[in-house]
Amino acid sequence: MSLFTELKRRNVFKVGVAYVVVAWLTIQVVDIVINNIGAPDWVFRVILLLLIIGLPLILLFAWAFEMTPEGLKREKQVDRSESIVKQTGRKLDFTIIAVLLIALGYFAIDKFVLSEGRATAPVEMSVKATQEKADTGAPGLASMERSIAVLPLANRSALEGDQYFADGMHDDLLTQLAKIASLKVISRTSVMRYRDTELSIPEIASQLGVTAILEGGVQRSGDQIRVNMQLIDAESDQHLWAETYDRQMTAENLFAIQSSITRQITEALKASLTSEEVARIEERPTENLEAFQEYMKGQQLLALRTVPALEEGKYHFERSLQLDPWFDVAKVGLANALHLLYEYADWPEADSLDPAMELLNEALQRSPDLGEAYMVRGEIYRHRDELNTAVRDFERAMELIPGNAALYHWFSFVREAQDRHDEAYILLQRAHELDPMSRVIHINYAMQPFHEGRDEEALAELEKVKLLHPDYPAIYAYESWVNWARGNPVGTLRARLKVLELDPQNNRTESLCFTYIDLGVEESALACINNSATLKPMEKAFIRIVLHLLNGRRDIAQAVFDSTRDLEDEDGYREYAGLLLGEFETSRVAYEQEYPEWFSGPLPAVIVPYRSVDDIVDIALILQQNGETERATELLNLALETISPHRRNQGIHAFGFMDVRIYALLGRREEALTALEACAELDYLSQWQGLKFLPHYDSIRDDPRFSAAVSRLSTSAGMARKRAVSEGLL
Repeated sequence: MSLFTELKRRNVFKVGVAYVVVAWLTIQVVDIVINNIGAPDWVFRVILLLLIIGLPLILLFAWAFEMTPEGLKREKQVDRSESIVKQTGRKLDFTIIAVLLIALGYFAIDKFVLSEGRATAPVEMSVKATQEKADTGAPGLASMERSIAVLPLANRSALEGDQYFADGMHDDLLTQLAKIASLKVISRTSVMRYRDTELSIPEIASQLGVTAILEGGVQRSGDQIRVNMQLIDAESDQHLWAETYDRQMTAENLFAIQSSITRQITEALKASLTSEEVARIEERPTENLEAFQEYMKGQQLLALRTVPALEEGKYHFERSLQLDPWFDVAKVGLANALHLLYEYADWPEADSLDPAMELLNEALQRSPDLGEAYMVRGEIYRHRDELNTAVRDFERAMELIPGNAALYHWFSFVREAQDRHDEAYILLQRAHELDPMSRVIHINYAMQPFHEGRDEEALAELEKVKLLHPDYPAIYAYESWVNWARGNPVGTLRARLKVLELDPQNNRTESLCFTYIDLGVEESALACINNSATLKPMEKAFIRIVLHLLNGRRDIAQAVFDSTRDLEDEDGYREYAGLLLGEFETSRVAYEQEYPEWFSGPLPAVIVPYRSVDDIVDIALILQQNGETERATELLNLALETISPHRRNQGIHAFGFMDVRIYALLGRREEALTALEACAELDYLSQWQGLKFLPHYDSIRDDPRFSAAVSRLSTSAGMARKRAVSEGLL
């Protein structure tokens, strides 16, 4: 009998297959368990080694022994006529099939269930954490995640110019740590506030909501580098880990140091680290030290968010790629610089977003796990209104860099644009938890309750931002917006004046002028126009037209309008002024150029973004005046369906007098008057003066209930004016 035949007869092959399948399934289970309990990596390696050693042993066992009805016996002691190896073989077959079915089930769950959860796990965690905070007042996330803040690294080199290098090492370390899903890592914006701080470690940790603090320094001398780091427990102020790295100054050594620090931190904090995360933090994006240094300079400049800094940062990224054309991370940096120049410097798409997209696609083709590339590309898709594509990129980025605060911040804009406000709020919560000192994120986080009609909550949160950033004009600009939406001109005026105090060149003077109009202070509105250094000629003309119409001087308003024929108008003031003056054909030309889809073709189910409803209602008015009543009615009903849920959830402030206009244009007189009276009862004063001259209200202006509502609002405006005087605002 041949050896092969005898191996087959003794079920050695089947035992081997069964062992391999069971071992594989065991490895999967062990990997999950180890990651969840935060066991060190060597545990997994030991178990894997034991399973490998076990294979030849189990094969020898299968050769030497046989299972009999009396139990396990040596094969040579078994009578062939009484052997049950065939029955044992069938049992092994069933065992193999069963284990394979379990494995197949695992694959299905992993692909279709677990993979879905991985992208949203960080966000879901933030929801639970938020609920924990609300219920217990405890820091929520700190108890659910291993959390760390990496303080700015001290520059211990002789040259002060090396500060960029220390900051670059700091940024790169944050980038590495952000790849680990089980760690909450505070972002750069927040930790940079603690450079040269005199606060204690427990105080810093308390402010940032973390359980551990990493601090250290970088020293360069010739071709040598020294990096010393220490990890400190926030509660006890005791060292958890410390290490000093002395290496030759090479790109490979720098990346090796960063990877080692990241691994040591995760081990010290007992955070789980998946094999995919290990692979990502072990990557070496370039071997060119000079290219890496240019990249670090570019990153530091991008963080400043000024146009000169962005332009200089762009140069350093370009220099980096000249030194190493295959440095994909630098391509992402350059793409981000171009994208930010589009946002901050109004660069044309052809010079910014288009080349940025090419760079990102090139980088992802070579390096498909670059989370930052998906993040920046998602933001570019958002700018291009390709929202569903943006969602896919942001979700992929969440898998790769789950600790990146900017990712959640940018993603929230997409969900907001899709009218998915709950999801936007969750994303902003996560961004705020990861970057609690970021004034931009904090402001957007504060504004989310406002979108759900919780005005007081939004204003209270903005007060918290003021405590951290009292001289930041944007806080007061948003405060003015909330107060304007609430119909509160005094609060609006107070905030707008503060904006101008902090930023005299602020270009929102128009809002201030219309606040004066809401208060019935014509002389202040005129002074606002005359003294403004930022209002464009067409904006000034428009405000004058409104003032003349308010005072019944229609002929003078028309003359002002006629004088604007040759003025530049990028913001649509002429088309709206024409509408106010009954020049509907003039307005139609402008609106049709901007919104051709609303004049013909199929209509969507809702208007997105919903805040463009006011333009749609104006178009409906124009169509009515042209006899296109059927299309106008379709638009008005669509507008009403769009605003109704927001009105229910957010109250009056969602759209002010908009439903009054819609009902009036639809000829639904009773509903229009009821909606107007609701506004009057709430003393809603934002744009109330438009009731006197806007053509949208022509069908109900002769009703006594309309006059009574306007009279009440006029009285409310007078009382508001007195409050403004008492506060020294007028």
